[in-house]
Amino acid sequence: MKKTSYFWVGFSDLMTSLFFIMLVLFAIAFVKLKSSANNEDKIQTLEQQLTELIEKNKQLTIENRQLTIKNKQLTIKNKQLVTDKKKFDEIQNVEKALSTLDQNYYTFDPKNKRYRLNIDARFKSDESDINYIGLNERKQLLDAGRELYNKISTLIKKHKEIDYLLVIEGNTQRNLEYKNWISAPDRGYKLSYERALALHNYWKANGIDFEKLGSNCEVILAGSGYFGQSRDEKNPDNNRRFTIQVTSKVGKFLQNKKY
Repeated sequence: MKKTSYFWVGFSDLMTSLFFIMLVLFAIAFVKLKSSANNEDKIQTLEQQLTELIEKNKQLTIENRQLTIKNKQLTIKNKQLVTDKKKFDEIQNVEKALSTLDQNYYTFDPKNKRYRLNIDARFKSDESDINYIGLNERKQLLDAGRELYNKISTLIKKHKEIDYLLVIEGNTQRNLEYKNWISAPDRGYKLSYERALALHNYWKANGIDFEKLGSNCEVILAGSGYFGQSRDEKNPDNNRRFTIQVTSKVGKFLQNKKY
């Protein structure tokens, strides 16, 4: 009996041991299964995040392309601004150069941005014949013409990319007694134009031909009539003279820009 009791004790111990082993194995399997389930959740989460990242990457790719296009556009505009800045600096240099015109012949009008001939060369009332101007004054007009021609010629050689506009403007005096600007308004424009033409032809006849400067310098003859901006309001007698305006062709410069 004792042997039998020993057997069952040993058998129970064996079964207990086997149960323990099975329990441990079950626990291990459970843990693994549980761990595997968690990994699946993580994989699902990662897959969702990956999908979101792929979509985000597509959006970023599109935005990057748009930024690339904008960057190219900004690069082009920046180059244009650099070119414009260079042109603007050249124009300023031109204005500075013109400011060195001999003050014995020219006076700058800062209000209207133009030059007035600083010579007492007045036409007779209602006349446009330049020969009625005194001989000494006509010699000064020639000196003033040569000074202007040489200045513009030098500018063209130095700033070949810039074209110039030379405006020779004739003036006409108002007659306060007869109010000629009312009684004969067209006469004022015709007379002032004829005076500008007279100066142009006088210069040309004496070798001062601005047309020889070529396409870089366009000459405009203008008659401002009785209401030119550069009029002398204090001394009406001075309004039988000339006004000279030299400017760079900014309009043409702007039209030549490419976008």
